[in-house]
Amino acid sequence: MFVNIEVVKDDGKSIIKITSQGTKKPYYLSDKRLKVSGIYIRNGTTSAPVSEDAIRIMIKDTDGDTFESNRSLIRELTFHALKGEMAKRNLEFSPVQMKNIGILSSNNIYKYGFISI
Repeated sequence: MFVNIEVVKDDGKSIIKITSQGTKKPYYLSDKRLKVSGIYIRNGTTSAPVSEDAIRIMIKDTDGDTFESNRSLIRELTFHALKGEMAKRNLEFSPVQMKNIGILSSNNIYKYGFISI
């Protein structure tokens, strides 16, 4: 987490302003997930929805440059074929395995790594 502390003067008074930012942007409304309708950016005292490009930049800034490790904006996935192949081999297909093979991130968000599966 990034923390910024600064002293601001207001009507001759000194005010300590503390702002913080987490490392996994963008933050989103849990019921909307990573969609434009659920992500806002703070500008002064107001919040405004962000563009898809701004979302991609936030993700890139926190995830890095490796395509496979970047978070996917695609949320409606079923993996029927992969589940079938895993079942044929008597292998469990759970969130733990999805993380191990690169489908899910540590905070249960799909990664682009699943495209190569």
